[in-house]
Amino acid sequence: MYARHSSTAPMEHHHPTSEVFSRARAGGNHLWPLVVFIALTWQTTELRAQADLTAPKKGQQVGTHDNLDDTEDTQIIFRVAENTFRYQDYGRAIELFEQLLYPEVLLDEDKEQQAREYLGASHWFQQNYERAEEEFTSLLIRHPQHQLDPFYYPAGLISYFETVLHKLIRLRVIVPDEEPEPDLVAPSITQERILERRSLALCFVPFGVGQFQNGDIALGITFLTIETVALATNIASYFVIQSLREPSGFIAAPNMKTARTYETVLYASMGVFAAAAVAGIIQALVAFEPEEETIRELPPREPQAKQPVGLSLGPTGANVRLSF
Repeated sequence: MYARHSSTAPMEHHHPTSEVFSRARAGGNHLWPLVVFIALTWQTTELRAQADLTAPKKGQQVGTHDNLDDTEDTQIIFRVAENTFRYQDYGRAIELFEQLLYPEVLLDEDKEQQAREYLGASHWFQQNYERAEEEFTSLLIRHPQHQLDPFYYPAGLISYFETVLHKLIRLRVIVPDEEPEPDLVAPSITQERILERRSLALCFVPFGVGQFQNGDIALGITFLTIETVALATNIASYFVIQSLREPSGFIAAPNMKTARTYETVLYASMGVFAAAAVAGIIQALVAFEPEEETIRELPPREPQAKQPVGLSLGPTGANVRLSF
């Protein structure tokens, strides 16, 4: 068994460079270069001390997880490893990053992605290209869209990373995002906007015309039926009365009762027709709207292959076909 290493959170303390900064401010601007040099030297020494505390000791197997049970410890080691990489101590950075990634990943997805990038780059800087390819392959399998920052890494490393990427694509280990075929027209959804303008004059037309224009189909059928029946009854009554008249133009006494009955029906049907027509006009005017907008979705067109430029001969001569 390996010895358990427990790390404690650093105690709050005043940085030793704070006194130097205060004296520099009191002494004038000519001490600022000295202040910067002292601060950088102290930070470098502190980071290396942290790396010595968290790095595997002599005789301890790299990659053991006995001393990494605490998530806080893992985050501290990651920060130390990251700073060690930035100070170009690639050998020590490799030891720390491998401790976080092998045999079990102790980082979240984002930190793991960043750690594998740094580990692969460290191996490349150490000219261990086989291990660099392994780490970059592991990184690209998990994150095929990952790219190295060209402002941070040298051109040689960028080129090497791209070589590993193209190799994985060629071997079909990873598949890049498929692009739509350029020769096909993508289907699109088209909306048709229909603007209907209505006429105010049609509201004064009987037989439910105003209701049909306003879209009130049920009311339109009702007024059309009532007014048609009333008008037909009125016309029929008129012709029955006319048929009862003698050649002299008068109605004989035996037919007088029948004629009066049809005369009553004649005037009643006329009243029903007039009342229905007036009611229909009023209702049409109340519900009238000058415009009505309707939006209709047209079915999408099927993708069609573009026809290339071609030349053909026909009965009427040469035909040129172009497509864009």
